[in-house]
Amino acid sequence: MVSLAVAAASANASSASEPFAMRGLAVGSTLEEFQHFPIPADGRFRDLAAQCSPTLAPSEIRAVPSLQAVSCEWVGAFIPPQGLSPPPGIAVPRGRIEVQLGSGFARPRFDFARIDGQMKLFRIVLDVSNSEWAKIYPPFNEKYGPPEVQSGVVQNAFGASVSSITARWSNRTSSIVFRQTCGRRIDMMCVTYTDDIAFDGIMRQVRAAEGVSEPRF
Repeated sequence: MVSLAVAAASANASSASEPFAMRGLAVGSTLEEFQHFPIPADGRFRDLAAQCSPTLAPSEIRAVPSLQAVSCEWVGAFIPPQGLSPPPGIAVPRGRIEVQLGSGFARPRFDFARIDGQMKLFRIVLDVSNSEWAKIYPPFNEKYGPPEVQSGVVQNAFGASVSSITARWSNRTSSIVFRQTCGRRIDMMCVTYTDDIAFDGIMRQVRAAEGVSEPRF
């Protein structure tokens, strides 16, 4: 009984320190690991590839040259349903793909920066239609347990006030955050996986580049 209790405690400690992963891809992975990661097409896309560019990276992080920020997207050609194939000779163009998340779908972006001499994945940002909330949020609740939830009010592009929920799961190294509204777009929500330790270091460099001094106490 004692050995079983120790094993269970060890397993819980291990899972508490392991970074969260989206479809098996963990934050903290290197760019090389990402480039060799099998893209989950879910039978909906073909001609899959990862496209990376500094221009896709967030501007405030791209502004710090030492971070060598680059962001990546998964692209592919959508496989039309049977009977709806394009005419012969017309190819389906490749575009940013959606991946299954819970029982819904989301478009991911992968943010990398140079950390400890390696290009590492410090954040995964998924753009999700708000209509997918009920398909994605409950499975996360089941997998990770009840999150820390905050309710608030945001303004949309027309200045109207809209209620919004932010849910957060966290462990010792990383976090997953659901924002029911994404900026001022009330039709979109954001799901973000973050390597919190790496992100804190990155933001310190960003603030230093902007001339913002760190608190000393």
